[in-house]
Amino acid sequence: MVGVFARGRITWMLGIALGVVLLVVGIFLPSTWLIVAGAVIAVFCAVFLILSYVTHGQTD
Repeated sequence: MVGVFARGRITWMLGIALGVVLLVVGIFLPSTWLIVAGAVIAVFCAVFLILSYVTHGQTD
């Protein structure tokens, strides 16, 4: 099975993108679960992206 692996900061950026997509889908299809899940994923990934930049990649 072929898989796609992302490491480091690109992983957190892709996670933020996934969270935003879920958030937008949740807004257009009135779904509280998608809105909450998208927001939580986006914020979680944003925090770890900031940590990655602050620690110069030590937390990746």
